[in-house]
Amino acid sequence: MVGVAKSDSPSSPSIRASRYSGRRFVEFRSLLIGGRGGAAVLYVLLRCSNRSYYVGHTDELARRLAEHKTGAGSGYTATRQPVRLVWFEEFPTREEAKAAEAQIKKWSRRKKEALIGGRMEELRAAARKDWASYRRRRALR
Repeated sequence: MVGVAKSDSPSSPSIRASRYSGRRFVEFRSLLIGGRGGAAVLYVLLRCSNRSYYVGHTDELARRLAEHKTGAGSGYTATRQPVRLVWFEEFPTREEAKAAEAQIKKWSRRKKEALIGGRMEELRAAARKDWASYRRRRALR
């Protein structure tokens, strides 16, 4: 299941299903390590008070959100309160969730915001390198 959080309630985050539900991380699902057994793992994207994003994974989303909101979840989010869940996706295995986490941590802010908003065309465009703009920026340095 893929969702964008509408509520800050960690006990029952109300979500809406994404129209892109099965297509977001097809490449990660092809990296399946081991069997498909085990509990579902959730991938989490939090927006911090300084407008930065925190990326992580957990087996229990409600518990992990509560930890982040109390400052016990991570040193990064503890100093950037309040935090708000803005996007998550459920994965069949922890390995797949970790692969998605590692990939998204490398993404630009623009790509993360396109993902959160479900704007897949914008996400694809942000993934392409604009070499002309890159050369202009380098020339200005």
